[in-house]
Amino acid sequence: MSSKILVLPEKLVNQIAAGEVVERPSSVVKELVENALDAGSREVRVETQEGGRGLIRVADDGEGMGREDALACLSRYATSKIRDLSDLHRVHTYGFRGEALPSIASVSRLGLMTKRSEDATATEIRAEGGKIERVGQAGAPNGTLVEVSDLFFNTPARLKFLKRSTVESSHVTEVMEQIALARPEVGFSLVQGGRTVLEAPPTASLASRMTDVLGPEGSGLLPLEWEAWGIRAEGFVSPPERTLASSKLVQFFVNRRPVRDRTLHHAVVSAAREFIPQDRFPVAFLYIEVPPDAVDVNVHPAKREVRFRDARAVHELVRQAILDALRRWTPVSFPATQARADPSERPHDHAERVQESLERFFRSTPGGAGGIREAPSISNQTPVASTPHEALRFLGQSHETYLVFQAEDGIVIIDQHAAHERITFERLRGQARTGGIPAQRLLVPRTVDLSPARRARLEVCRDALASLGLEFEPFGGNTVAVKSLPVPLTGTRVEALLVALADDLPDSGEPDALDRALDRALATVACHASVRAGQHLERAEVEALLASMDETPGAGTCPHGRPVAIRLPLSDLERMFRRT
Repeated sequence: MSSKILVLPEKLVNQIAAGEVVERPSSVVKELVENALDAGSREVRVETQEGGRGLIRVADDGEGMGREDALACLSRYATSKIRDLSDLHRVHTYGFRGEALPSIASVSRLGLMTKRSEDATATEIRAEGGKIERVGQAGAPNGTLVEVSDLFFNTPARLKFLKRSTVESSHVTEVMEQIALARPEVGFSLVQGGRTVLEAPPTASLASRMTDVLGPEGSGLLPLEWEAWGIRAEGFVSPPERTLASSKLVQFFVNRRPVRDRTLHHAVVSAAREFIPQDRFPVAFLYIEVPPDAVDVNVHPAKREVRFRDARAVHELVRQAILDALRRWTPVSFPATQARADPSERPHDHAERVQESLERFFRSTPGGAGGIREAPSISNQTPVASTPHEALRFLGQSHETYLVFQAEDGIVIIDQHAAHERITFERLRGQARTGGIPAQRLLVPRTVDLSPARRARLEVCRDALASLGLEFEPFGGNTVAVKSLPVPLTGTRVEALLVALADDLPDSGEPDALDRALDRALATVACHASVRAGQHLERAEVEALLASMDETPGAGTCPHGRPVAIRLPLSDLERMFRRT
């Protein structure tokens, strides 16, 4: 009886391996360009026909190969990039498996032309379906030229899964853009069907490369930089006013390698949630440098994923970098001086009439916790002249919700609730991190009936909520008894507060569950403790609000991501009234 288990022939093994490494034409482009970069290239040119199905040509000015190495590179597991197991734990190159070229050659017709500077002639190799057909010499410049034609000609099942040429071309463009963003010091060009679609000259400026590759999408971003625990992050994130419906432009580069990583993605999105709506995503390009032995790139054959030795540290560093950049952003200038008032009306005349809704929190939080300065006393202020471009002249309140100001170049409209909510949130957060928020014990605990899911979420974050001044205990079934409330909320409806808190709390399994629980709870507390929409404000209260906004980080959005202010340029007004 013959044996059922057979050793597969090498040609079939290579084709199976190609299925992991070479999924489509863009996979071929990625592997060949990464090889060019590993060879020290300063210029890489890529040309494709029919979306890469007909032809892929990659030319570089790298160090090239001699005849012996050129032949060896078409053999499986032949590589110049690692020598032993220890090298696998500190990979400095894009490639190291020795699989890409033999896998590509096994499913295409491949031509290789390569020359070192010390060689008089180049080595030329032609292969078909993984079999070397011809080896010779030719004249060529230093570097390497690889041509891949008729991709998947011998694997019809794979060929039929390729999309239209336009779709495959878009995937090639995406790969080239990611690699070009990862290596700004290298020049890249991409020509598809005779048309140049990417031209990125070498540059020392990451911002310049962003603009070269992404055009308008790469401009107007906020720079960020953060370093701790031997990890460094730099890059760009979009201001909160600029968001997308998907996370397609949240991209990461780890040790100059484009990667997809859920830990990094979660860090960016969770940080941005404080500034943008829940259903929107920022534009973010993060460049992370970690010691090579602290990251494993040998996770996926295509090397699209990485695994960090200390994922929590990387997550926290990226989150802090995003938060720092967004908190420093403000959409309009809020001067430290008062809004310019009508000369006939003095601000301190209204000092005794400042509404409790705006001042009760300021009175209950002495010392300006968290480094946020107390709002200046209105009765001690006098109008201060400011330069025209800094001044905001208060025009009035619309619908007892929106504060309207005249600026030098247009109109500024502020959502009074969103503005005060951000101020309250930052003050609460400062106190929570420096000793806790003052709490008011209730003479008689208030019982609240909740759904099982809401009660469970509150229970998970019970200790965190206690640090915010909200203490409760089980009272049988799904009922809880509230024993104390944060001082700013002593007059609020406890039932509505607990429901809102429970609905906002994150799942406990997330990496930063406690921090997110605290911040979301603080946002809910701030919302309930702030000036409401539909509430009339006197001029003095408006001035106090502006002064506090000027001292508050992240004043451009409320803690839930809604904008605090919008600017209507004078040029737009003139265009709408057809004055220009």
